Amino acid sequence: MADAAPETNIILPRNYGLVVRQRPLKQGEHFHEDLSGLNLLFYDAARSAIGYVSVLPQSELRKMLRTWQKFKKNETQQAEQGTLGYTPRFSGQSIEDLFFCDWREAEEAILEGIEKKEGTPDLWATGGKNAIKNAKLYRGGLHGRIKSKNEGYHSSFIANPFLSDGKMLHMRLGCSEPGHNYESGAKRLMSMCSHLFGLETAQFLQLTGRRDFGIDYGKKNLKYVDPALVFDFITEEDLSNLVMDVVLARYVQGDSLYDVNRNMHDGEIRDAIFSKGLNDTARAGLVRYGVMRQKSQNNPERGESYQTAENQWLRKVTEKLKELGYAQMPFYSIAFMDGAYEVIASRWENGDKVIEIAADGIDAPLIIRKNLDSDGEIKFHSSPPAYDSNPYLNIGKKQRSFDACSSLDCDERILDPLQLNDFIGISQRMQKAYRGSIARAQRKEMDYKRPRQESLPF
Repeated sequence: MADAAPETNIILPRNYGLVVRQRPLKQGEHFHEDLSGLNLLFYDAARSAIGYVSVLPQSELRKMLRTWQKFKKNETQQAEQGTLGYTPRFSGQSIEDLFFCDWREAEEAILEGIEKKEGTPDLWATGGKNAIKNAKLYRGGLHGRIKSKNEGYHSSFIANPFLSDGKMLHMRLGCSEPGHNYESGAKRLMSMCSHLFGLETAQFLQLTGRRDFGIDYGKKNLKYVDPALVFDFITEEDLSNLVMDVVLARYVQGDSLYDVNRNMHDGEIRDAIFSKGLNDTARAGLVRYGVMRQKSQNNPERGESYQTAENQWLRKVTEKLKELGYAQMPFYSIAFMDGAYEVIASRWENGDKVIEIAADGIDAPLIIRKNLDSDGEIKFHSSPPAYDSNPYLNIGKKQRSFDACSSLDCDERILDPLQLNDFIGISQRMQKAYRGSIARAQRKEMDYKRPRQESLPF
């Protein structure tokens, strides 16, 4: 039997969102320290919106759908007239007919899409009090049976379902959904699923007097507590259109959670939906923007011998990082964001220092070093400018930058692998690969800058 091809270092994204550290930082402590146990939680806005939909009665969802149709008609008409003052984050290119048809036809498309993906249409068709059973506060945790997206109910609980005294998020989670622990365990990270977001949303709706789900709080004095809420689609009515955008993108257009969340965790949408509790938690240095990964991409075109050499090289790099005190994060980051060279990178942290390793499957992998301004302002609602140059042309150059993962300014340098030979030891095969990648980048740059020859007049 032939040996299996070596695994590549090309990371495929599964989801994008926020990684929140539960335990506050001690004086002088950094985010990456003491991540033992399940000390990190992963939240994403798309599953929060889906959880919100799951607890609403169908009558209210239909009302939201009709409102969304009117909004999208107006948005489309303004775009065609050139009077729309923004670029829609959720394109309706393939579903424009749903803007203008009878709302019943639009609902049927949604029901078919949900049933195709989840197995039943219950996410849309079973809401209100039927969405939650036996919900109660017990020993400081919110427990309940939440309607599954497919069949039956899942037992879910949120420990610490209220904001802390410092008005920050400090929840612990549990759900019987089979896929709930996908991002936990050995990765030291627990993910909040749509069922838990549904339970969180139901509590917020009940405690703010918007809808009664029959959650039993016993003798708990609720006068001075603030219900935990990560993303707020509730307090502003206009955000119902955004919720419908998510439902259509996910279940009718078939967009991945990663793609939906890249839209949700950026720009004006981020400004609108991030709750006060989330913002306060971020200002305390307890939040990172993170990527959840799938398996590595298979079948590299460069051949097994090259892949073996690349793997050996990166193994040396990671061993050296561990020796130097770096810790690998149980999530990933985005390098060269919003440009033609954007790539998912593994992330290592040691105090204020960060190393990202980015492999795109085309060129030799890059090693990016950042020195974070940890005493600087945490710009949680900021994004870096689009990275519009070829990173292989910037090797060895120090530049000021913005680390989108930590929301901190930083000094950044793409390390020159050829200068690491004495420090780590790089094979002739990999030296040749880097020289080739740099030469290709230089040739492309020259071709781009070369003036076009004027056409002859005959």
